[in-house]
Amino acid sequence: MIKLLAEIGILLLFEVGLETDIRKLMRTGRSSSIVAFGGFLIPFVLGFFLAHQLFDLSVLVSLFIGGALTATSIGITIRVLTDLHQRNTREGQIVLGAAVLDDVLGVVLLALLYEFSIAGGITLANTSKVLAFIGLFFILAPIAAKLISLLIKHFDDISDIPCLIPTAMVSLVLLFAWLAHEMGAPELLGGFAAGLALS
Repeated sequence: MIKLLAEIGILLLFEVGLETDIRKLMRTGRSSSIVAFGGFLIPFVLGFFLAHQLFDLSVLVSLFIGGALTATSIGITIRVLTDLHQRNTREGQIVLGAAVLDDVLGVVLLALLYEFSIAGGITLANTSKVLAFIGLFFILAPIAAKLISLLIKHFDDISDIPCLIPTAMVSLVLLFAWLAHEMGAPELLGGFAAGLALS
């Protein structure tokens, strides 16, 4: 039950996407990238170094520990920015953009480490596949969400089903979360992408 409730946190990211100004987010691209790479590299390097040198763990285990520390909780980041009324400021948009990039980088890194631990090496083909799936999701998700939203509006206009739009929106968010998971991206980013497309 707790796991189920935790996964509904996707709806928070959907709400964030709905209220995000895509133009503002795009304008902070360079700054967000710098923050994201810093927030990705520093925990990774420090986590690996401490695990390997201080606790004398193997290189692979240390890499996994460093990789796990790179993940950013977008949900917590958004909640804090909202409570501080800073989400729509330039700094808030930079932090939001960095959190999204950080999560994507973390997922790619952990996917590569997992492949390395299973196969004993990393192939360019599999690395490209992971990156291509995530890239494809972010390109196609907004287009698909926009088309589906028009379809939902059409059915709402011609039907008498009560609460059709809220039910359809929740279903849309869960669908995009599932698609994101299937393509190798975090489910939360699926909810965020759906909200961003409908914003």
